[in-house]
Amino acid sequence: MATPPANEPSATERVTARLRARLIAGGMRPGAMVSLRSLAAEFGTSAMPVREAAGRLVSEGALEFVKNRGIRVPPMTRERLFDLTAVRVFAETELVKRAAFAISAAALRAAAAEDRAVNAAIAAGDAAAYMRANHAFHFGLYRAAASPVFFRLAESVWTQTGPIMSVVHAGLSRLDYSDHHPRILDALARQDPAAAAEATRADIESGLDLIARSGFFTAPAGAAIDFAPA
Repeated sequence: MATPPANEPSATERVTARLRARLIAGGMRPGAMVSLRSLAAEFGTSAMPVREAAGRLVSEGALEFVKNRGIRVPPMTRERLFDLTAVRVFAETELVKRAAFAISAAALRAAAAEDRAVNAAIAAGDAAAYMRANHAFHFGLYRAAASPVFFRLAESVWTQTGPIMSVVHAGLSRLDYSDHHPRILDALARQDPAAAAEATRADIESGLDLIARSGFFTAPAGAAIDFAPA
């Protein structure tokens, strides 16, 4: 196999990025099964990069191998979601605190534009567009922190929670959210890391509240939420 140039991502890295983006956007539901062969055909590559990419995401907890069947998105439990939310709060509040003194005016304008896209998606009841714009809003801010460790941690958690969040958003009759984005932007514009962190915490916790109101976790503690067909 030919080795790609030093600055060009390998086939495994490209497949990993595409799978991660699909999971974050909610393109695979909890419990969804997919074969490695079908992914290789879709991505136009051999099975090896797909298996290696899947292995990376399995190690993060975003996917799991199923013997003789391929890979699937693990079902979500209430306890796991609460743990992932706690990690989100830890990583993302630190990222916005670090971004407060580093973010450029151009990055703030770009984030404001993404927030307008979020609002447009909410008004239209378009859950898929909301997922895309909301991710772009947050991670545009997080890049300004210039902290690869915290950035990768946040990215890993979003990869694991994207499937359940997309189901929750799509299952609501209307998109009804507490909007903390303006508070985050205002705090960053004022270079106030504490206020940015508090607004980010409130934004993350409002996602848990949305799930609670959706009724998806009325099952007993420890029960898995699995939306894929049998």
